[in-house]
Amino acid sequence: MGSFSPSYPGVYIEELSSGQHTITGVATSIAAFIGWAPQGPVNEAVMVESFPAYQAIFGSFVPGVYLAYAVNQFFQNGGQQAYIVRLVWDGTQPPANGIPAAAATAQATGVGFATAEIIATIGSISGSAQVSVGTKVLQSIAVTPANLPPLPIGASIQLAATGAYSDGSSGALTVNWTSNNPAVLSVTSSGVATAASAGTATVTATYNSSSLDIVGSVTVTVTAASLASITVAPSAPSLAVGQSQQLTATGNYTDGTTQNLTAIAAWASDAASDATVGSMGVLTSTGAPTIPGQVNAVASGAAHITAKWLGQTSSAIAVTVNPKVLTSITITPASTTLQNGQTVTFSAIPLYSDGMSTPALTAPVWAASNSSVATNVGSLFTAANIGSTTITVTSGSISASATLTVTAATLNSVSVTPSNFSIASGQQQQLTALGIYSDGTTADVTESATWSGAGVAFSATQPGLVTGETVSVTSITATWQGKNGTANATVTVAVPTSIAVTPESLSLELGQTQQFAATGTYSDGSTPSVTNLATWTSSAPANVTVNSTGLATAVAAGGSLTLFATSPGAWGNSIQVSIAMQPPPNSNRFSLLVQQMNSKGQLQTLQSFANLSVNPTDPQYVATVIDNDCNYVTFINPSTNAPVAPTAAPRQPQRRLR
Repeated sequence: MGSFSPSYPGVYIEELSSGQHTITGVATSIAAFIGWAPQGPVNEAVMVESFPAYQAIFGSFVPGVYLAYAVNQFFQNGGQQAYIVRLVWDGTQPPANGIPAAAATAQATGVGFATAEIIATIGSISGSAQVSVGTKVLQSIAVTPANLPPLPIGASIQLAATGAYSDGSSGALTVNWTSNNPAVLSVTSSGVATAASAGTATVTATYNSSSLDIVGSVTVTVTAASLASITVAPSAPSLAVGQSQQLTATGNYTDGTTQNLTAIAAWASDAASDATVGSMGVLTSTGAPTIPGQVNAVASGAAHITAKWLGQTSSAIAVTVNPKVLTSITITPASTTLQNGQTVTFSAIPLYSDGMSTPALTAPVWAASNSSVATNVGSLFTAANIGSTTITVTSGSISASATLTVTAATLNSVSVTPSNFSIASGQQQQLTALGIYSDGTTADVTESATWSGAGVAFSATQPGLVTGETVSVTSITATWQGKNGTANATVTVAVPTSIAVTPESLSLELGQTQQFAATGTYSDGSTPSVTNLATWTSSAPANVTVNSTGLATAVAAGGSLTLFATSPGAWGNSIQVSIAMQPPPNSNRFSLLVQQMNSKGQLQTLQSFANLSVNPTDPQYVATVIDNDCNYVTFINPSTNAPVAPTAAPRQPQRRLR
């Protein structure tokens, strides 16, 4: 055989003399590329004969995405023809780590976990409930406590597993507990982990669902040092009623190291009526989690706070709770304009550490920065000369200020805007009063004016804010320095402001029904039933239908099966697809699990599907799993659980999940 020098990629043929007919020439530089591109047709193979032709159809280079670079290199190295199959992300699943990433999907209707939103609407106001069809699917497991500090040898801690489901619910799980290094950390069947020797171990919680293992884990370091003591700081905080203080618990180990135990310690107060303290896993009366180590002053008195972990309890620190204190003052009006000789009375509204504005300030000190412009007796100020001055009120170390302007111009009139408006009973409208002066200037006198009118209520703290009360047509008047401005108001019947649909969420089996109820919250605060007034719709009638009275029926037991493909660098190689065939007599059935390794190194289930079929006549038949161009996830034949080569005939749709 003679020697030759290749000049382009492809299959090279060298003919040897044999007296036979020559070998027919064939194209030797045809390639196929499958991957993400920012534009172009999908689900078909498109032939291009140059990189400019590729760019015109599929776009150019995208950082972190291989396809354009690979095609460019192919043509630069002598390639002549290439078929391009573009994969795209259809948006049915969120990208990993919050990074919007282009990705390919393959879908199959009739499989998976079907959902629908049931919506009740009156006018522009609506409310909704979530309905899932079929058995909810466990998607991930969280093991707590997470981020544990080092455990001393011999110490034990109770672990717990909480499952998150495809219908959005969560709950405690009974799981199989294992340790990858029991010589360092053993774990019982009930989740009690015990430190045996120095080192690191990962405890895994495994839940078997439809022949698929869903797992969660926590990594624990075991130290030879013992926990000698716990110190809480600050050591003697003093708070006023309504104030909070974050405490810190520090674990002191026998080897001289320290660890922050604030989040993991069990905190306690010996006088919760005076001061409470948050602890891990504890909920408030509203169902919200507390903040570990945060002290909240409740009433005047004293409390002693301790932190406990692994049998060690800190010395108690004394928390003194003093009466509530003044934190700020608001003056109304914030600015006002007077003529010589006119008066205005300012009001001081206090705000205390408990969030209340009572009691009123005692013995507030009022003053004008320029007493030649305005004089005062307490909060009553009289205009003396043309100019401007700052009005202050002081109580202890807290003060506030307002502006008083004295003008030579005469107040001609007051206008109110909007001059005509309509509100429903219970709704509010902010009005503005404008003083118009003889020199053509204007001043906002909303806060200075006296407001009056029938059929509405006036805010005591926000001048000009009216609330509709009685259905009527009425007149609102703003009076300032003897001048009146008016607005015409129409108060109508109450209108819905929100709708609550109950039950808020539930799962139905195929064919099951559920009667939903709609309760309206109206502008006047009333909450009547609006079940028969609302218009009912379903966001996915192929999955769940709903009639005109709110009766929903589950009509599909499956949803859209979506698998991911990745643009390199976005999802990386963290996506895993696994197939689990079921044992006889269901050997034509299998389960499929799509998982991803999250930032904590935990395997998280993105989607899982049970009872899929390898029988083409079965409505839950799944032929192949189409995924990306980087072999992180490949085509899978469920009947053999083996990867197969992706295929796409020129100008023909790719074979999809169906």
